[in-house]
Amino acid sequence: MGTNKTKTGLSEAIEKGEDLKGKNAPTFADLIAAPIEEVPALFGNVFLLSDIALLTGGSDTGKSSLLRQMCMYVAQGAPFLGMEFRGQHKAAIYMSSEDSRSLTAAALKRYNKTIGLGGQAANIRAFFEWDSSDALDILSAALKDAPADLVVIDALGDAFNGRNLNDNTDVRKFFASYKRLAKQYECLIIFLHHTGKRTDVYAPDKNNTIGSQALEAAPRLVMELRTDPADCDTKHLCIVKANHLPNSAKRLSIAMRMDDNLVFHTTGNNKPFEELAKTPATPTGRRPTKPEDFAETQHKNFLKKEMTEPRNQTYLRKAIGIEFQVSDRLQREFIDYYENNGYIKKSATPGARGSVMYESLSTLVK
Repeated sequence: MGTNKTKTGLSEAIEKGEDLKGKNAPTFADLIAAPIEEVPALFGNVFLLSDIALLTGGSDTGKSSLLRQMCMYVAQGAPFLGMEFRGQHKAAIYMSSEDSRSLTAAALKRYNKTIGLGGQAANIRAFFEWDSSDALDILSAALKDAPADLVVIDALGDAFNGRNLNDNTDVRKFFASYKRLAKQYECLIIFLHHTGKRTDVYAPDKNNTIGSQALEAAPRLVMELRTDPADCDTKHLCIVKANHLPNSAKRLSIAMRMDDNLVFHTTGNNKPFEELAKTPATPTGRRPTKPEDFAETQHKNFLKKEMTEPRNQTYLRKAIGIEFQVSDRLQREFIDYYENNGYIKKSATPGARGSVMYESLSTLVK
């Protein structure tokens, strides 16, 4: 939908009195009359087609296994984690930069003892030889050759062709190309990504994702896979962002355990997100993200460790992000907090290329 004209061309058409109705831009009447009762989805009402999604999690949580199995259920046209299959093609594309062909082959053979794919396995194409320079071209050619309901890209970091995952503009440009592809071929593209170090001490949250705020803002669906803090064999799929779902769906996990063939099955023992945190939330019930949520000694110890010499803003923000597991926007709040409390100040001497430098104050040693 939308118009193929440029902004200038559309303005000219309006000035000339051209009738645009039904030609370029649909009216609300057109949309209401369209034979669409619900948003097209791949599984249940969670995984929408013509869109992108993000699955995050720490190491050794089973992210790759879960997504490979999702591909197999797509080819089978079978339910996934209790959600009915609603796709069209029963086909998937799996792009892996982290696991080798042999490792993937061994894993698939084991999964298949449970899942039982026959000839349908030929409907899943796998790509291993790719990097950020050609991932988009490979996927575009594959979808043009044969449609698919699902595309899995494992992992986002290797497909990312921008300069910096912490740069909102770079991240949005990257996702825009894949969104266009998802809409063009009416498929779901899921990227595998990672959460920050020590984020498991907090409840599952979209802000746990490594990188800029755009990483969780651009996808419509963001999920975090979390190991149960009391039972390492139980994993929890947590929907931490889904604009199309009610809040109730974003408060309880989907609890799962692997069988002897490492295939995930739901257990029904779903938990509120806050029960999956290794440390308690703030008194308001949210994970600590504001400077005021942390003790003064935490801030001072951090600054004593990092501010052994003048530091530029980029260095300081990155260190804050790692230490406190907060997003790009919140990192700036921490710097303001430190300035306002007299812990640091802007240095009179600029850094390389005129960058702003910060130095510690004597208040840190008190």
